[in-house]
Amino acid sequence: MAPLQSSKMFSSVVANAIDFLTHSIDELETKPKYSVINFCAAIELFLKAKLMLDHWALVNEEPRKANFSQFQAGDFKSVRIDETLKRLQNISNVRIPKAAYRAFFQLRDHRNKIVHFFHPDYVTNPSGETIESIVSEQSNAWFHLHRLLTRDWQSDFEDYQDDIDELHILVKRQRGYLNAKFENLLPDIERGKKRGVAFLRCESCGFESAKQETIASNLYSSHCLVCDIRSNKKLRETCPNCSKAIFIYDLGEAFCEDCDEKHSLSVFVEKYAPIIDLGEGLVEENRAYCADCEYTEEESVVPFNDEWLCLCCLNLHCAIDHCAWCDAVVAGDLEHSYLSGCRVFCDGYAGHHADD
Repeated sequence: MAPLQSSKMFSSVVANAIDFLTHSIDELETKPKYSVINFCAAIELFLKAKLMLDHWALVNEEPRKANFSQFQAGDFKSVRIDETLKRLQNISNVRIPKAAYRAFFQLRDHRNKIVHFFHPDYVTNPSGETIESIVSEQSNAWFHLHRLLTRDWQSDFEDYQDDIDELHILVKRQRGYLNAKFENLLPDIERGKKRGVAFLRCESCGFESAKQETIASNLYSSHCLVCDIRSNKKLRETCPNCSKAIFIYDLGEAFCEDCDEKHSLSVFVEKYAPIIDLGEGLVEENRAYCADCEYTEEESVVPFNDEWLCLCCLNLHCAIDHCAWCDAVVAGDLEHSYLSGCRVFCDGYAGHHADD
């Protein structure tokens, strides 16, 4: 596809996504069923637009059978959202947080249920509980997509940042439906604060209703009492630029709202596991790869209190060791690594001789 054609097709898909999301918000009160369907369609289209930047055929269910004339005419079977996410990760090398996967899949499952089955809750005059449930789900999905569109993928969607800002305002406006629930919960939240319970601003609904739960030291998770979203683990840290408090989420990156700086995983790996020269060309073995998230761009597991913490997926490990087959330093269960490998770089003896 010529660059001009590629740009036009990308613009068409993005414009369609914006249109679906706008209609979803307009239909929330009067046609909640179509609000769910259109919101999910918008999420899928934004993800497919990102995938198209690698090659237009990737959004076809069977890329090898893709025909450009049929693609232009819209006469093809599009890839599903789960496969879109797989291709973004495995082909486009795009890293998407696990929490985003869960939010998008929750939206997809909800859409599928109301498309295939009749739900009386979604007819005229929907209840307040139904609206609240939809708003919570959409706010969570939009939080993750908005972060991708305005940070990680900002350069790809640079021409649409004004449109995305307008959509962000519309989605935030929807959160007003949760005001009553927050007001009802406020006395319980205040009593909790007096007992020493910490409540943070929920990333999804925006209310100061996310109950902070300590896992270990400065590693936390949270549960929002308003939108019922359980957050992934997060690590409280200090911004290297302005010294304000920031949180590291999965993928090991942090964004400071105060100084507008994004910090990479490498910054925090160096902080928790500085290179210590032991002499004679040796350094202290204080970093490892993670067998849980299988992140291989750099060693992401570092010492954390009496355990080991992966700064990419924020999972805790009891120990690190050498893989008995490939000798990589890995955190996780390596008891049978000679036979089955470390799962990060090798499949061990069994994998090596699989075709024998």
